[in-house]
Formats: sequence, structure tokens, C-alpha cells
Amino acid sequence: MDYLNHLPATADRDSILDISQSRQRWVSQEKKGFIRYRQPMQALTAFQAKTVDCTGDTVIIGDPDEITTEERQLIKKNLTCFMPWRKGPFNVFGIDIDAEWRSEKKWQRLLPRLPDLTDKVVADVGCNNGYYMEQYGRVYQPQY
Repeated sequence: MDYLNHLPATADRDSILDISQSRQRWVSQEKKGFIRYRQPMQALTAFQAKTVDCTGDTVIIGDPDEITTEERQLIKKNLTCFMPWRKGPFNVFGIDIDAEWRSEKKWQRLLPRLPDLTDKVVADVGCNNGYYMEQYGRVYQPQY
């Protein structure tokens, strides 16, 4: 997903691209710790979800009917390489991924104290999950 297209015109795209390319070079190192995650991630990028639902307690990426039984087994095998899951929960093509930290519980505690967020974009600054934007943007290509 080309997230730069969604930034305001005032955004410093060149600096953002420089940082992104620097990070990509860093994670592209041929070291055991990087390869451990890169190989399953590369296997997962072959799958393109047609649907994503971030409106409920569980982030849903893809519908079970979008893939075959064999593909589901391959996806599940590669997802287990990322265990333990620190944040969640997720459902990826019908595969439930529980997590140590249930992110929806934080929102359930905050929601009564927040103003109306209808038609608003919320940035969870400091959430330490920016990689979801980068990685899941490759799995789900939204149609704008």
C-alpha cells in the first residue's frame, strides 16, 4: 500500500522515504535474527486479502473463503513463526491469533472517556506497532 498518497501535501515525503529505505536495509540484513522473521513474512506476502475489518474487538484480515485449505495450512505455519504474539487479537483468513496483550481491552477502557470519534482518524502515538501498517499494508490492498 502506498501510504504516502494518504499524507497531507505538507508532509516531507523525501524524508519519510529516506527513513523507510534505511529501515528496509536494516531489516534486510543476512543475520539469523532477521531471516527468522523475513522468510515467513515473504511467504505471507503472496496472499492478498480482499477484506479487512478493524471495527470490532478482533482485527479481521481476509475471509476464510478467500483461500484453499492448503493455503490456510501454509499461512498458519508461517504465522506461528511470529509467536508469541504480543498484541492482538487477529483473525487472518479464519485463523484466530490470540495475544498476550489484548488491544481491544485498552480501547474498551478508554472509549467512555473519549469524544465522538465518528469520521475521525486516530493515531495511537507510542503504540509501538507501526510495523502493522507496513506489513499488513502488503497483505491488504484497499480500493480507494
